[in-house]
Amino acid sequence: MKSREEYLECFRVECYDEANKDFQNKTLQNFARNREHYIQQLQDAIKKFMEQIGKMQIIECIPVGCIEISFLRISAGEKNLNIVLEAYDMDQELGNCFANAQIGLDWLSGEWEEIKQNLEERRNQDKWAGNIRKADILNMLQDSLYDLFVGMTFFYKYELQECREWKEYQEMVRTKYFYISMGEYHDWQKKLFVDRENFDIFQIEPDISLRYGVHDELIYHKKEFRKMDLKGSKFVKVIFRECQFYNVQMMDNQFRECQFIKCKFGRINFSGSVFEDCIFEKCDALEIIWFDNVTTPADMFDDLYRKTVLHKCHFKKCDINKEQIDKCILINTDMMND
Repeated sequence: MKSREEYLECFRVECYDEANKDFQNKTLQNFARNREHYIQQLQDAIKKFMEQIGKMQIIECIPVGCIEISFLRISAGEKNLNIVLEAYDMDQELGNCFANAQIGLDWLSGEWEEIKQNLEERRNQDKWAGNIRKADILNMLQDSLYDLFVGMTFFYKYELQECREWKEYQEMVRTKYFYISMGEYHDWQKKLFVDRENFDIFQIEPDISLRYGVHDELIYHKKEFRKMDLKGSKFVKVIFRECQFYNVQMMDNQFRECQFIKCKFGRINFSGSVFEDCIFEKCDALEIIWFDNVTTPADMFDDLYRKTVLHKCHFKKCDINKEQIDKCILINTDMMND
């Protein structure tokens, strides 16, 4: 005779896995079809929340250290799904929230109710009767939403990286290293935006993270970039001349009007980055990762990346794998190796 745990595992394999796959596919297809609308909806809500914080700061100026965007966990019998926005002060610790707001995920509720009814109907079948409880179904729904929200966080991340241009953002009093993160409510959070001032990578304290940096009009000559995590950084009019890169993470970076001249790339990851009006001249590449294929389960994702974009870029006499570059999004980009 099977134990309840064995029944539960069989139910997951025979019923939940199929229902969850269908739920994920339908929801993400819906999101893809209406992506612009849903993203605009979230951006408008964040702008309104920032405006609310700005008005509060006129009365009592509490600099905001971070805004967390969280997908709320569901509870038994709850039909509506929500996103909560929370603003924390400079200590950025749980309990220091001084403003919050909620956004309804009405567009998701239909698919969620469908998977819920599907699993409820199956648990009442004779095969499972008495062995699968309502609480078990709720736990499975939580798992399903977790996987979905991990994916949605990565969909949203690129749309929030330009928030520094918003009027509501500029009028809000922020702390140094203010950031916006998104994830599950008080569980996991992924930073999508960090506000940092322009700095030189080689003139910063060693205990300070190099991620999400802003680097404007700098010249790096004969510098060695070794084992650096520069993820999410922005480089504008930066010249890299005779530099060497070894084991450098440059995913989700922005490069505008940058030059790489006589550089050597030992191992560098450019996945998800955007290059605009950039020049690569007489560069050697032992290994450049232009895109990253995800092969790990959802709970092991470090990140997901869009296709790397090369817009109006020029490669002059470079020893770089053209087949790899061709898999990027190329817009008015040329390779002149003669």
